[in-house]
Amino acid sequence: MKIKTMLISVALALLAGMHQAVAQNTTFTYQGRVLDNGTAFTGTGQFQFALVFASPTQQAFATAEMGGAPPFEFVNGFTLGPFFGYGYLTAPAVTITGGGGSGASATANLTGNTVTSLNIISPGSGYTSAPTVTIAPPPNFSYTNYWSNDGTSMNGSEPSASIPVGVTNGLFTVVLGDTTVSNMAPIGAFNQPGLQLQIWFNDGTHGFAALNPPQPLTPTPYAVYATTAGSAASVAAANITGTISVAATNITGTIPTTELPVSVITNGASGVNITLATPPGMAVVPAGSFTMGNSIGDSDITDANPTNIYVSQFYMDINLVSLSQWQSVYYWATNHGYGFVNAGTDKAANTPVEAVDWFDCVKWSNARSVQGGLTPVYYTDAGFTHIYTNGEVAPYQNLSANGYRLPTEAEWEKAARGGLSG
Repeated sequence: MKIKTMLISVALALLAGMHQAVAQNTTFTYQGRVLDNGTAFTGTGQFQFALVFASPTQQAFATAEMGGAPPFEFVNGFTLGPFFGYGYLTAPAVTITGGGGSGASATANLTGNTVTSLNIISPGSGYTSAPTVTIAPPPNFSYTNYWSNDGTSMNGSEPSASIPVGVTNGLFTVVLGDTTVSNMAPIGAFNQPGLQLQIWFNDGTHGFAALNPPQPLTPTPYAVYATTAGSAASVAAANITGTISVAATNITGTIPTTELPVSVITNGASGVNITLATPPGMAVVPAGSFTMGNSIGDSDITDANPTNIYVSQFYMDINLVSLSQWQSVYYWATNHGYGFVNAGTDKAANTPVEAVDWFDCVKWSNARSVQGGLTPVYYTDAGFTHIYTNGEVAPYQNLSANGYRLPTEAEWEKAARGGLSG
């Protein structure tokens, strides 16, 4: 075959957006970008995470207490007020100016997100009047915690423990709530509008700094497969793509009719079947027969002999897998026990990945599935109990799984022809 490019295809049962209502012990896959002193960071960074609610903040104020009889000579202490200040994520900077002297400096102490005291680092000298003390303002909002990666963060404060995450050209991917990762606490059930993700980052040189502003949670589609519904279900139609089929005997709650899309095919005793939109970033390739193979000579896309073949409906990524997309999954995978022979390269982040072999692509597909909460397709055993993550061996394929996989030759050619023949 003359196939030289790679597309990723996926078999989906149901795609659903997060929509702020989250099941018990769920996970979020978050992809972000970090700049280190204005430069896109590459390497292993240390990250801390917290899910927070936002509320207004108050800047802290303080006055200097002077030592020595007038004219004063040095700063002897501080009085906080009239506002102690709250809503700080990290200790704010303190500057001391005026008063005729020089050299005084101090740091601020936080309890939770509130400034509770100032420490004198240097008392300075030569002051003839009390200098002005300025405490840097907090962010525009303070934060109350719902969750943090190690469970220690309070009132939006920095967690105690961190998580190593691979970053390439500033891009990183992390699965929040993945308890298989050290220092990652589970995320429980909640239904809270306005949640934001606060991130702290350490490049290994400059210490931790909060990445501001916190990021709103954005609904991101990932495939799930529902076999039973143990409680009432409420599904927003705008957040569903794919196909859902649930036996009526498995539903103990209700799906409000106002939440259902108009394209309900059946709603009988055998179940509910809903046909919905194509997953974002993918194209639906409809089921049907086509002539596979070369029927017109050297200008065809293949050199195989022509034959008529039937292909079931499937979804395929619209674009080739880019280097940045490859790396966002690759670095997640290598942090979760996957091994690759080739890391992948190309000229730019948004161009198709190159220099990877078939086995790398298969393991990458499995990692992309697990990262997105899907069931992997490729295994090292016929019973589909051991996910293929390392080595270069011919894997067993669970084609009923809802995870990502490489297209078959027939699927690739049907998609490439776009419904045309010859």
